[in-house]
Amino acid sequence: MKKDDVISIIQLSIYLIGMVYLLVLYRFNFDLSKVDIFIILKWYPASLFITVVFFYLKKSD
Repeated sequence: MKKDDVISIIQLSIYLIGMVYLLVLYRFNFDLSKVDIFIILKWYPASLFITVVFFYLKKSD
């Protein structure tokens, strides 16, 4: 795996967490007092794992 591949995996997983955060903010009418970022960040390892799996599935084609 190249360095560019690792960087793209990390960028995509951060993008996924950001989109989830925006979705949760939308759900609570963008009230920041109701949304805890640490609860969302605990799912970062799962997001990173899913991104790596999809990356390898894409590379195998």
